[in-house]
Amino acid sequence: MTTTEFRDYVLVTYDSISNFAAPGYEDADINLFLNAAQEDFVKSLYNGMSNLGRVGFEETEKRSKDLSELKRFADISGTTPGNHGSNSLFVQLPTEYLYTINEEATISFTSCGETVSERVSVKPIREDYYNANRKNPYKRPDNTLVWRMDASRTLDSAPVPDTTKRHELILGDNTTFNTYHVSYIKYPKEIDITDATNLTGFCELDPSTHRQIADMAVQYMLEAARQPRFQTHVFKESRVVE
Repeated sequence: MTTTEFRDYVLVTYDSISNFAAPGYEDADINLFLNAAQEDFVKSLYNGMSNLGRVGFEETEKRSKDLSELKRFADISGTTPGNHGSNSLFVQLPTEYLYTINEEATISFTSCGETVSERVSVKPIREDYYNANRKNPYKRPDNTLVWRMDASRTLDSAPVPDTTKRHELILGDNTTFNTYHVSYIKYPKEIDITDATNLTGFCELDPSTHRQIADMAVQYMLEAARQPRFQTHVFKESRVVE
């Protein structure tokens, strides 16, 4: 759909369900609903918990294609000291980062008297897991594994100069960090149906998702207008279809 077709589809669907009885919306209002729908759509596809059938990201070919335009990859080498001992460090994520798809790290260590560099797995953990296993020789990081914890954007004692998200990596003893490799889902750019210069690129997601996003936006519009009919209408029920 073009931008005009996208806008017309939203308005026609909204009017048809409300029988023209619901309040009208300006284009700026429609943009707000469309972007809320787009954000919820991406979250639903990624975690698989709020879409019909509980199908998560890349569990089916359709799911993979739906978010394919948002997939990115980054190699990050810059670090600052972390919070969990001398073997921990912070890495700043790309400004557009939203969700992690896969992560690995290249580390160096001494083996048989020589320095070796290996690309190893990164395991996401929580604080309770760290506390329970930080001294466990069978689970703690080593030259085959790096732990990763989510971190705040800033520290009270040493504010980070920008607002990008961060991960904290925890390495094994006698290992040196080289590079953090992360593939991720980026934030989609905002939809703007008033941008006459962008007739087909108004939505960054795959074109196969546009109608679903528009349908979700219409439901939000009906709910905001307090139209009870949307609750029993067979129209998508605010869930993403497979």
